[in-house]
Amino acid sequence: MPLLAVLAADDRVPLLERMSLVSSLFSVVTVTDRHEAECWPQVHPHANPAGEERSRASDEAALPQLLERWET
Repeated sequence: MPLLAVLAADDRVPLLERMSLVSSLFSVVTVTDRHEAECWPQVHPHANPAGEERSRASDEAALPQLLERWET
């Protein structure tokens, strides 16, 4: 996940690819919520809660710097 965040912030990467990377990062951030909503109160059969939480925390740490690059 840190690599995706670095690539999404790198101006050498073409704009369309950077937007795709940002979209992927947002998807990762929300995957845990989707899994929980689909199967609550059980755990999604393909879920890896610990891995999803690590990915989500990594993305949430990187997204603010990405978002500040673009005007509101």
